[in-house]
Amino acid sequence: MAQDLDSLKAGVVKITAKNPNRIGTGVIVGIKGNTTYIATASHVIEGDPSPQVFFYQDAHPHFATVKGMEGGHRKGLAALVVEGDLPSGIQPIAFDAETQFAGGEKATVIGFPRMVPIPWAVAEGTITGLVGPDLIFTGPVEEGNSGAPLTVWWTSHRSDHGYCGFL
Repeated sequence: MAQDLDSLKAGVVKITAKNPNRIGTGVIVGIKGNTTYIATASHVIEGDPSPQVFFYQDAHPHFATVKGMEGGHRKGLAALVVEGDLPSGIQPIAFDAETQFAGGEKATVIGFPRMVPIPWAVAEGTITGLVGPDLIFTGPVEEGNSGAPLTVWWTSHRSDHGYCGFL
């Protein structure tokens, strides 16, 4: 599992979709053999049954299959699968659904903002609080960051920990 900023990038993918043309971000949540499982925001791929996925340090597009999505819901998630010859070095990002946040935690986003043509752009921000199950994040994010991982890092007396959520 990804554990630092460099290895986190290996768990983040760029997604392009048609109808209309969109750019977004996805997170590798699992790899089994030559199959990669990816989560993203459903509005990134809505209307395109086979969006293209670009893996870290691999300029070649890979076609994904949409396995499920919460369509029509602005906060919905989508599950994608990419099968075949996968680039080396990719890895899933671990998620932590147990950690509670109160606000004030520093967070990092890795994504593909449309206005900043830097691939795997890293932006820092702050979790300012919670509204229901939603983390409220303040930071430089824009179109293209949808589906990106939101990571929070902290250190305990035993080891480093990370939390990953979605934008």
